[in-house]
Amino acid sequence: MSEFVLGVLAGIVSSVVMGLLAWVWPIILAWSNKETKIAGEWKWFDCTSNESVGAVTIKQRGEHVTGEFIRSKSGDGQTTSRRFTFTGTIYGHTLILSYREPEDPKNIRGAIILRVVSGRADMYGKTMYFDGYRGKISTINFFISRKERLSDSAKEYLSSGELPISSKEHETQNTTK
Repeated sequence: MSEFVLGVLAGIVSSVVMGLLAWVWPIILAWSNKETKIAGEWKWFDCTSNESVGAVTIKQRGEHVTGEFIRSKSGDGQTTSRRFTFTGTIYGHTLILSYREPEDPKNIRGAIILRVVSGRADMYGKTMYFDGYRGKISTINFFISRKERLSDSAKEYLSSGELPISSKEHETQNTTK
């Protein structure tokens, strides 16, 4: 074989190996990463209702998180269909996201900070966003859960904004993942 053919074959083999490594490496990192695992389907609750107002899908690779919120019920209880996409990171039990509503011409954009609690079954936090229709910045309590119904502590949080966990539980969560 000529040196040219060997060079072409070496280039093809190295491209295939690099492609496989680029595909497999994030999976290996995600598997070995020690961050809290939160990927999956969640229910979205807010202060307007005791029932779920939508669904949240979270995809996670290590500390990097992406996904979408689908709001199916508006604040006044009417059926709606709004989609928000997000990206962010998780560090320990704290999830930090930035999100936007891509289909909306005014593009509502905001940030959410959530704290993972209750054995990774609930997340409490706040969202702050700019509402282009009202021309103002709003901050509201935010809660997502793997459960179908709100717990009493979640209802209390959504109405008061006080995180319903004791300092002892908080310390335990900081040391375990």
